[in-house]
Amino acid sequence: MIDFKSTLLREKFTIREGAIEETSPRSSLVAMSNRMALELTDAQGKIAETLIVRAHNMHSCVRLCARLIQAFIDGGPILNRPKPFDWDESWENIIEDFERAHNPDLWVAVYSEGKPVFERGKHHALLDMIEKCDFTSEEPYDYSVAIAEESFQKAGKDVTIEYDGKMAMVATFEEGFGKCAFILRHPSRTTTFNFKVHPQSGGKEVSISQCLSAGAALLEGIQLAFTVGMNNEKMNRGLIKRYTDAEQKTKDARQRLGRLGEELNTLENTYTVHYRPERPEFQEIVTDSEERAGRIFKG
Repeated sequence: MIDFKSTLLREKFTIREGAIEETSPRSSLVAMSNRMALELTDAQGKIAETLIVRAHNMHSCVRLCARLIQAFIDGGPILNRPKPFDWDESWENIIEDFERAHNPDLWVAVYSEGKPVFERGKHHALLDMIEKCDFTSEEPYDYSVAIAEESFQKAGKDVTIEYDGKMAMVATFEEGFGKCAFILRHPSRTTTFNFKVHPQSGGKEVSISQCLSAGAALLEGIQLAFTVGMNNEKMNRGLIKRYTDAEQKTKDARQRLGRLGEELNTLENTYTVHYRPERPEFQEIVTDSEERAGRIFKG
């Protein structure tokens, strides 16, 4: 197993016209993204390739990262192969039927040396500028926002970019084991937990790709469970009608939760997995969300 560490960021960029000190109303645009950097190292521990993955939602971002890491482990650097890497196949293979049916805004963009090497769906052009600024600067990633502002000013556009970036997951793999730590923020509370993965006695080596995919399953499942709970209560109160798209999405989400649970079970059957404090249970989140929704609608 190669050593690997990366952080999944949930990002919000607010682009406002004019200087921040101005008192008159300013028009604004918002660009949202989830970002994960892949520094892929060779057997000697040297960085052989760096890719940046951005996506519309967290779990798609992590799943594509998992597939790219496995492709690197199996065949070396992904760019400039004699036979070009099949980006479309990799992306299509991680998109489930639920996403295809219920997420028309799904998008992804992968960057190398500040330039897009793969794009599907529509994302904000500011993200391309941020990646270009980050690659050309020797400063930490956070400084890219200030550099982007300067680029706008040189182009004759007076804008202010406000940046809000929060860690959602930190993945670390070294010395034969892996760890994924999560920080999930919701309006009512912040949830933190992690899992550690070790090989079973005489078992297979820890797969970075499989562990990251399990992390994606947790990220997706927690979000879906909240949605299912809210919609269950809405249906109970007649706020979601039968035979509507919202009802079908809720039904499909319930089935999707079952498949995500199976993915986590596979990880636990393959390796020794320890959760701290404990593994989030999707059904418990659904029930909790139903109770919260009941209080909200009652009030």
